[in-house]
Amino acid sequence: MPALREFIDGFDLVKMKPAAAMRLGPGGAALVGLMGRPDLRVVEAAARRIEAQAPKRQYRDLAAVLRMLSEGRYTARELERIVPKGVVMGSSLFAEVRKRSRAEGRADNARTMCLSFAKQHHEGLLPLVAPLIEKCSDPAILQEWALAASRLSDDEFLALVGSHASDEARSAAARGSVQGRAPRPARRSRPSKRR
Repeated sequence: MPALREFIDGFDLVKMKPAAAMRLGPGGAALVGLMGRPDLRVVEAAARRIEAQAPKRQYRDLAAVLRMLSEGRYTARELERIVPKGVVMGSSLFAEVRKRSRAEGRADNARTMCLSFAKQHHEGLLPLVAPLIEKCSDPAILQEWALAASRLSDDEFLALVGSHASDEARSAAARGSVQGRAPRPARRSRPSKRR
């Protein structure tokens, strides 16, 4: 495993020699885009290696990593020729980014709707509930609050939104206690007074 040792020892990717990563197989080849001085032939060789040796399910992901890490060092046209956009778009990495952005979009829309209903029906509470609404990222909960805003009194609406915030705080605290607390700094002993 001398190639792996060389890779680990020189983990500064920019200073690392691409040949060392290429010896690690398709996974190492995917990192070549950041390594050494810009050389398009090395990136082309890495792309060929990934295509030839990567398991079928990993090919698109590794090719996408190679292209993303190469951006900024080569023109878009050069990279398109080596790793086509269709390959990147078909990777699970791109699908995950798309999925997250859709979820964030749904949460943003629900948050806007909830804030609008809160302002319309509970304007006096807005300084209290707006920060709690802004912190919530669950579209279903935000929609529940928005629908409840018109039928609940100020006290009931504040209790609904506040209880969820308290639940989240308790969950976060429980997760923190499971992970363990940070160690307390050691107490310094006072120097003894000698006479």
